[in-house]
Amino acid sequence: PLPEGEGCPKDGVRAWLFAILAGLFGGFAIFIKFVAAFFIIGGGVGALLGRGSIREALKQPQVYVMTVLGILPGAAYVIYGVFIAGYLGQQFGGRFIPSLFLSPSYYLGWVGMLNLVIGSAALMLALLGLFFLDKEKLRFIFGLWAGYALFGIFFNYHISTHDYYSLPLIPIAALSLAPLADWFFAHLAKLTPSRWLRLAAFCLLLSGTFMSLWNTRAQMKSVDYRPDVQMWVEISEKIGDHNPAGLTQDYGSRLAYWGWKNITSWPTHGDLIYHDDLRGAQSDFEKQFEELALKKDLFLVTDFNDLALQPFLQEKLSGYPIFAEGNGYIIYDISR
Repeated sequence: PLPEGEGCPKDGVRAWLFAILAGLFGGFAIFIKFVAAFFIIGGGVGALLGRGSIREALKQPQVYVMTVLGILPGAAYVIYGVFIAGYLGQQFGGRFIPSLFLSPSYYLGWVGMLNLVIGSAALMLALLGLFFLDKEKLRFIFGLWAGYALFGIFFNYHISTHDYYSLPLIPIAALSLAPLADWFFAHLAKLTPSRWLRLAAFCLLLSGTFMSLWNTRAQMKSVDYRPDVQMWVEISEKIGDHNPAGLTQDYGSRLAYWGWKNITSWPTHGDLIYHDDLRGAQSDFEKQFEELALKKDLFLVTDFNDLALQPFLQEKLSGYPIFAEGNGYIIYDISR
């Protein structure tokens, strides 16, 4: 509430200040990462509808100020990157594949990624929490869920195959869980009138959290990466000053991290399928090999499972002499 005597002018200034700040922060979020637009717009529209109808919202000049400030930074960058510098032209391709909507693997893959990122129980409770929200908060959070849904529809290949594309749903699910948690703790307080009962309930909740964290720790400790470190350091020493290409895990990131060497990555089997090349039998294999590999001195292979799915590459490399090999890797000399 406004202080007595201040009246509406101060309230109007505050509304304009919040509108400008919301537009600037939203605009810079989109500028930093374009995909933030789905969640900025979804949450913004939900917040507006929570306060009234869309017709009433369109009568507010602050809405147009927020919209312009939100669009300008990202739009300026896109115009520069696409039409002036030209380096953004390929960033907008290959994101949306309409044929996936007819494939059950798309929907099952999306559900599988959600189960990995959030978990089925937490996701169910988050959706249940929407029923405990009042009208204003419900429309805001529902707008965020709608933004995520549109995000998943647009990036349909990535949402069903890359778990990190569902990471933005974590804070949305947390907001959705808040009213359910409030209801739960309110009823728990009624059921535990004494100090000892409250302490016992608290210990049970704390033990459940501890067990979940302990399982995560156990999974992380179950893999020993020290042998990998030794292998990548050894590969780096073998490569020396040569210029390599390669088919490795994580597109050469492990060699860059542990061996301080960069390589030109050969596309994986999944990449070939993604680019409509069935099971590695790409029609332009010779041209692709010439462009990616023959300009290099060496070809490193550490991902042998993926190599087995690419018969053309496997046959091609077999014709070159082995430069070096060890436990978990082969380096071919393709300079000859």
